[in-house]
Amino acid sequence: MTTLTSHDRSMRVRPITAAIGAEVVDIDLQKIGDEQVDAIRTALLDHHVLFFPGQRLDHGGHVALGRRFGELEVHPHLPSPSTDHPEIVELKASWGGIADEWHTDVTFLPSPSVMSILRMVRCPEVGGDTMWANQHLAFEQLSPP
Repeated sequence: MTTLTSHDRSMRVRPITAAIGAEVVDIDLQKIGDEQVDAIRTALLDHHVLFFPGQRLDHGGHVALGRRFGELEVHPHLPSPSTDHPEIVELKASWGGIADEWHTDVTFLPSPSVMSILRMVRCPEVGGDTMWANQHLAFEQLSPP
């Protein structure tokens, strides 16, 4: 586990697997400063997927968090009829926002998103899995041509 400290705040980053993912604890995403944003960006580059358990972001907090990392985009094909924030896409099977195959989000754009921020509101007891793959590691481990 890595502890990243900035002035009076610290957060801990615990890798989940050797290949991808880390859990970030001891942080309140509604009250982060610039140094914590930088530390999160570094952890994201190191681990590719970050999980922040126990956070309670509302729609406004979710958008504000995203803006700390850069300009937000509005998804061109998935509107979100249940929120006043066009930057938020609500994925619901009844709206067609479910992907059941491996994919990378919005790669059809000239400049695809650098990151996505997901917030699970309700998870089914069975199914509904979201899986992640480390494409950098996969590429590094390809056999020579």
